[in-house]
Amino acid sequence: MTVNSGHKKITPVTNGLNKLFVGSLVMLTSIQLQELKVDTAAVLAFPSQLAHEEKVLPVSDENGNLRLILPSLPKNAENELLEKLEWILQRKITYDVANQDELVRLIRKHLSLANATVKNCDVRFSFQCPKNWIDLNPTSNPHVRFCETCRQEVRFCQSVDEMN
Repeated sequence: MTVNSGHKKITPVTNGLNKLFVGSLVMLTSIQLQELKVDTAAVLAFPSQLAHEEKVLPVSDENGNLRLILPSLPKNAENELLEKLEWILQRKITYDVANQDELVRLIRKHLSLANATVKNCDVRFSFQCPKNWIDLNPTSNPHVRFCETCRQEVRFCQSVDEMN
């Protein structure tokens, strides 16, 4: 059985435990990955070690359904990974697949963004901001957020050198 879901086709897959996975028949393109909306709460709730080891990016967690991006693998390896993830997470999983190298870069980016804290506030302000990156309001630029507390734009920096 194949179901059309907008720009991609998805097919139900059952494992030996008769659990339902819904997966992608086509790999996400680089452009689709760049435009992907990732829910920070899903990233924070997902074990980061598991994300790094298995090269899995949690995208959303809605109505008991965890949506993931998996690396492109042979079908038997994909099914094994899905069974492992469902056993560990005890969740229904839907997924898409992507190029592993691009996915690893995306995982690193979203894990670092989700866990980033606001720093360097004390240089311009008399207090250290208690907010984390995820607490700030998104803007049209994915590397800039807006802080309602100090009414300032906050830029994401990959390193301390970029802060200056």
